Amino acid sequence: MENPVKEEITLSKCSNCGEIKHRIQNGLYPDGRNKVWVNEEGKKWVGRKCPECVVSKMKSRMQEFRSKDK
Repeated sequence: MENPVKEEITLSKCSNCGEIKHRIQNGLYPDGRNKVWVNEEGKKWVGRKCPECVVSKMKSRMQEFRSKDK
């Protein structure tokens, strides 16, 4: 029988902005090996990138993508 998932809170350095921020474990992915990490607001970390950096990067990518249509 598997061990229940314990909540884990760590400080992690964002690989994009370099700030040290909290990461909270929020369960496991369906494969059962990889952990799901979120910030205090419940937004997902993507690898070692904080949610704020992910949003800003996607915003700039979508602006570039949409500007090509004009």
